[in-house]
Amino acid sequence: MSKYTKDHFVMAKRVLRYLQGTRDYGLLWKKPSCPDFHFTAYADADLGSEKDDRRSITGFVLQMNGCTYAYRTTSSLSPMLTPAVLSLLLPLSVL
Repeated sequence: MSKYTKDHFVMAKRVLRYLQGTRDYGLLWKKPSCPDFHFTAYADADLGSEKDDRRSITGFVLQMNGCTYAYRTTSSLSPMLTPAVLSLLLPLSVL
């Protein structure tokens, strides 16, 4: 996009006004009042049961005190990886 129009500047100003108005918004993580702190991680892999491309699908969900804060699912770039390879790659996808 090399040719900006008046509409682009109007939208840019709108975005800047929004950011300025929400400057004090954020997430607040309070220390739990109870000593029970639960961190849970779920991971799963489907080893190429997709009939069309035979690619494996992996995914994970991370929860803290029952609230999901991160998740991801991915389809492999190559057809069906072995379970041994998936067990090595899946924890790395969390990073």
